[in-house]
Amino acid sequence: MSDPRKEPEFLLPDLEVPDLELEPVPAQRSNSPRVATPNAPSVPARPNSAAPATATSGLPELDLEAGAGVVLGATPAGDASYFGAASFGGDFDDDGMLDNGASLAVAAEGYDRSRATASVPAASTAALPSGRTPNVDQIEVAAHEVERVAGYGPPPTAFYAAPAYAYRVATRQRALRKSLVQADSELRAAEAERDLRIAEMALGLRPTLEQDERFRRLFEPLTGLDRVASDQGEALSQVSSEYEAQAAELQAELEATRTELSQRGLVEQAASQAFVDREANWKRTDAKLKRTNIEIRNLIESNRGAQGQPAPALPPDTTRALAQLNERLAVQKDEATKARAEHDRTQAELSAVRQQVSELQKRARRIEQHQTALAQKYQKRFEAQNQGLTSAETQRIAVLAEIGRAVLDSRGKQPIAPEALGAIAEADRATLEHSRKAAALLRALDAYDRDALKQGRTITAVLAGAAMILIVLKFAL
Repeated sequence: MSDPRKEPEFLLPDLEVPDLELEPVPAQRSNSPRVATPNAPSVPARPNSAAPATATSGLPELDLEAGAGVVLGATPAGDASYFGAASFGGDFDDDGMLDNGASLAVAAEGYDRSRATASVPAASTAALPSGRTPNVDQIEVAAHEVERVAGYGPPPTAFYAAPAYAYRVATRQRALRKSLVQADSELRAAEAERDLRIAEMALGLRPTLEQDERFRRLFEPLTGLDRVASDQGEALSQVSSEYEAQAAELQAELEATRTELSQRGLVEQAASQAFVDREANWKRTDAKLKRTNIEIRNLIESNRGAQGQPAPALPPDTTRALAQLNERLAVQKDEATKARAEHDRTQAELSAVRQQVSELQKRARRIEQHQTALAQKYQKRFEAQNQGLTSAETQRIAVLAEIGRAVLDSRGKQPIAPEALGAIAEADRATLEHSRKAAALLRALDAYDRDALKQGRTITAVLAGAAMILIVLKFAL
């Protein structure tokens, strides 16, 4: 099965370096791309190690009886991925592995040593990092460490303990597969970091290397990639400028609307307070007017004669009191009329201000909706432009990393800054650590006792069949 992450074949055509004697090295696995940004600097940007794989692994079950061995092999294109496309067989399913994007390779007859064509750099050149991930068959992992990682426990000595052992193997297989997914992700990130360090070294040596006939041809693919990256970066910058201009215009309009809304809010508060005061004043004057009317009516009723008899003349005191009440009533009517007019006016002003506030709020919401629609519209253009820029930048880093590895293979014939060499060596050590962790997990998947597992599954099947027969007989009788 071919590796879905392999590099495009046109990236590094004819990478043989004339007159350069290189020791055999293990083929290099590809790395995950990064999301590039406009106006990318000349130094390659850091790939995004957390990016998902380009193809989803459809992983069947692991056949625990087939003696499966885990191997890593080179792809037909020469891209030796540490984990190739995955395939498992058997009854131990793990839904979490089906869409994990990991790249696992399992062979049916133990470890395939014939595919381990790469070699570890000789001890005489150990001072220089290789910049390559060793093949899984070259990684030494102690047997006790594999047993500890596997966690299957010792095989049972009694037949009746075999089912429990089979169950323990099944549950540990699920946990190991999940751990292997995480280990593969960490290894990808470490390789991406290492290749970035190598690419930065090669970019720093570019002026010198291009003067060397042995390396000049290796830089030929960079010419087209630099041009593509530049074009994609300019297009992305143009799209970004268009978006920023329109977004700034909408933002300025929104800020102006919010400022006006804040001012109208203060006016609304003042109008609301004035309305409350005018309403209270009108209610007081109206209450006074009603009380005076009641006093006049009570005074007249108290001096009314018997029913059917003509009303007697009012006494002088009563007449004077009635006249005073009428004068007060006239004044209170004027006050009540003015208070009602003030009340109605402030009420109208408050309604107008509230209407203005409502319109401003609607305008602000419309602007925010336009901002959202604008962002969604340009997001698609950003993704299209960024995809092209990411592809060119990823290929550019891959080419520079291969050139850097050729420089490392030249065994010090090219001057390398100690800082750059130290960074590469540190990244190489981290990659080796993650490779060893992944190798331990891969071997742990295969470290169970097959005879005990087969016996446990057979006993479990027999017991399940017997239980089914008993149930059928019980209902039949």
